[in-house]
Amino acid sequence: MKVTKTYDERHAEILEISLQLFIKQGMKETTVNDIVKAVNIAKGTFYHYFESKDDLILMLRANYMRGFLALTADYIAQCKSSDWHGKIHAWCMGSIQHYYDHKEEHDALFHQNHHVEDRQDRTTIVRFLESLIIEGNDVKAWQVESPDLAALLIYHGMHLALDECKNDDFDSLKEIAERFYQLFIKMLA
Repeated sequence: MKVTKTYDERHAEILEISLQLFIKQGMKETTVNDIVKAVNIAKGTFYHYFESKDDLILMLRANYMRGFLALTADYIAQCKSSDWHGKIHAWCMGSIQHYYDHKEEHDALFHQNHHVEDRQDRTTIVRFLESLIIEGNDVKAWQVESPDLAALLIYHGMHLALDECKNDDFDSLKEIAERFYQLFIKMLA
């Protein structure tokens, strides 16, 4: 008996199985044929949902970034509205929590030799940070002349530090986030 899935169910299934293949086999090594075989769909069905493998990769990256933004926003929401240093600290802690919880996914989507432009997703996070810095400027929590540049430095600094961390245990990542938080606050002051 054939199981019929809704469009959304099938779309989610293709995304989930593709991600697992990228983690297991590598993004470059995983073909559309591998994906359709694992999902047990026709190749034409894949193209009904995605224009290309690159389109699928961009969607997986966008999903990853949405999860990242949601988690860091949740951490920030736990701070008092007047605790601007706490909000930067919360962003740092949320960043390492998401990275730690999704490291395999992160590495598969962003650190393999299959280049797909993903600037839009990074830009969303940088703009989020820039807005946070501007709001802090507005209430005199700090005086940052170039919130856009400060946001870029914070995002890319944290990202680079996590990528370069030799130990992937949570305590090591937390220590890096704490040290970066101290640097970020000095930069914002």
